[in-house]
Amino acid sequence: MREDDFKTIVNEAKETFAAPSISAAVLTDGQVYRYAIGQRGLMGGAVDSDTVYQIASASKAFIATCVMMLVDEGRLELDAPVKSYLPEFQLWTKELTEQVTVRDILTHRTGLPRHDVTSFTRPDAVLAETIAYLRWLEPCWGLRERFGYQNHMFALASYLVERITGQAWSAVVRERIFTPLGLRRAHTAWLAYERYDDNYARPLITRGTTAAPIDSVPTDPMACAGSLSMSAMDLLRWGRANLEAHGIGQRESADGTDGADGADGTNGTDCARGQLTVSGEAVRELHCAQMPIRPGELAPYTEPLVNSLDYGLGWFVERYRGVPLVYHGGTLQGFKSVVGFMPEHGMALAVLVNQNDSPVPALVLRQVADAVLGVQPYDWRGFYLDLDTERQATRQREYKAAFAEEARVWPPEAGGVYEHPAYGQMRLTQTPDGPRLAAGWRDYPLRPGAQAPWVIDASDVSQTLPCQFVYEPARAAADPAGDGPNAPATDATASPHANVAPADGPAADAVAPAGDGPDAPATDAAASPHANTSPATAAPPSAEPGVPLAFCAWLEPELKHPIRFERVAGAHGAGEGRPGATG
Repeated sequence: MREDDFKTIVNEAKETFAAPSISAAVLTDGQVYRYAIGQRGLMGGAVDSDTVYQIASASKAFIATCVMMLVDEGRLELDAPVKSYLPEFQLWTKELTEQVTVRDILTHRTGLPRHDVTSFTRPDAVLAETIAYLRWLEPCWGLRERFGYQNHMFALASYLVERITGQAWSAVVRERIFTPLGLRRAHTAWLAYERYDDNYARPLITRGTTAAPIDSVPTDPMACAGSLSMSAMDLLRWGRANLEAHGIGQRESADGTDGADGADGTNGTDCARGQLTVSGEAVRELHCAQMPIRPGELAPYTEPLVNSLDYGLGWFVERYRGVPLVYHGGTLQGFKSVVGFMPEHGMALAVLVNQNDSPVPALVLRQVADAVLGVQPYDWRGFYLDLDTERQATRQREYKAAFAEEARVWPPEAGGVYEHPAYGQMRLTQTPDGPRLAAGWRDYPLRPGAQAPWVIDASDVSQTLPCQFVYEPARAAADPAGDGPNAPATDATASPHANVAPADGPAADAVAPAGDGPDAPATDAAASPHANTSPATAAPPSAEPGVPLAFCAWLEPELKHPIRFERVAGAHGAGEGRPGATG
C-alpha cells in the first residue's frame, strides 16, 4: 500500500462520516505512514500525529500484557482462581467467586453483563471501591457459558496487578510498556494530558455535518479497562511492538527511521523504539483465540468476509478473508479508536477519532487490510454508511416514541435519595421545569414515558431509560441464600438491594450490548448498552399515592428487569428510618 492510498482512505472516511478529526498511522512493507486531518475541537487547532486522544477500551491489552509479564515471572497463574490472590474478592454468588480465574476475567466469560452505567453514577469511585461493589453486580449467564463484554473485570485485572506488584497499575504500565516502547505522548489517568499542553482532541458528537461538544466520561474507576490516552504514533508503536513480539514485523531500522515523510512534514521516525519483555508463550496466550464470539454476542449484526471471531487476552482475534487479524477498538463519549495488526503481512495500524459512535476506525481498518492483502476491495464505505444511517434513524425513532403524549402527575412525595450498593445514589427532585434525576456528576430530566411511568431523558445522545417507583410494603432484608452477603436474592423483594422488578412491574426487553470491536456501535454508558429498553406493559395511573419505597430503572437490558434503588432519604436529605437510611 502506498502513502497516497492511505491518505485517500482517511480523507474519504472523514468526508463520508463528517468526522471532526482523524489521526492515523500505519506500518506496511517496512514503511510508516502517518496522516492527520481536522480540528482538535470547536475552537480550532489542527490535529497532527502527536495529538492525544482517549483510546478507551483499546487500553485493555496493556493490562493483559502486564498480567502475562507477571505470569512469566511466576507471580501469577492464568488458571488460578482470582480469590487465591485476593482473599476479600466477592462476586454475586459464592460459587462464582470461588471459580472465576484470571483467564476468565481477561476473556469476557464471567457471565456478567456490562453494568456500564456505574461509570456515570459513580464517577469518583477509586479502584478499590469498584472492586468492593462487584459483589452487587448480577450476572446474566453461567461462568464460561458465552462471551459477554465486561469492563469491570479489566478493572479487577488492574487491581490484581497492583496487589501482586505492590505498585499502582498505572506505574506498572508506564514502567513495563510506556517507557521501554518510547510512548512519550501516553497517559494513564483520565484527562491527565490536559496538564501538559493544548495538543489534545476534545470529545465531540456530530448530527448531520454539525459537531457539538459532549461530556467526557470519567474512566479512572475502571482503571485500565479504558483509561489510557495517547497519540496515533504512540498507539502505532504499541501495535508494532505486538506485531514484532508475534515474530513477524520488521525488527530493525538501519538508519533509525522508517522512511516515510509524515503528513505534518516531519520524518516518519521509528515507531518501535523498544520491545516488549514478554515470552513467546505469553504472546501466544495474548494473541490466540481464547473465547469464541457467536453472532449477536458482540454486536447485533455480522460483517461480511469475517470467517471467525474470538477473544484472546485483551485482544479480538479474527480471521478476515482467511488471514489472521488481531485488534481492539475503543469507545467513549466523543471518542473512537482502533489498534490492530496482521501477523502474516507485517502490517500494524492505529486510528483515532474525536467523534461519538464513529464508524471511521472500523472503516479505515477494513480498507487498509484490503489494500495490504492486494484483493478486490469490498465496499466497506457503503456497508458502514448503511449501518450508521439505519442505526441513527432507529435511535431517533425510538427516542421520540419513548415519551408519553399526555402529561403525568409527578408523585408528590417521590423526591429524595435512592441508593443501590453498586450503582450508588440517585437524587430525585422536583424543579420548576419538571422532575430531575442527579447521579454522579450528571443531571437528567425525568419525563412521562409511553411504555413506562417515567423515562430518564439523555437527550445529548438521544437515549432514554425507563423507570418507575415501587410502593409495595417493605420486607425485611435477609441473607437470602444463607451463605454470605454476596448471595443473590431469592425473592423479588427480599433484599433491599435486589435488582428485580416488583411482582406486578413491567419486564424489560433485552437489547444486545455493543462490543469494542472496530465495527461495534457505541458503548458509552448512556448510549447503546441501555438503548431505549422499554417495559412491555402499559403505564400505571397518572398519580401514585404515598412515599415510594424504591426507584427502579432499566439500566442493564440483559438482566430483563430493572436495577432497584432503595429510598434512603427524603427530598431534603432526612433519613426515612428504614434499614440503610442515611441523613
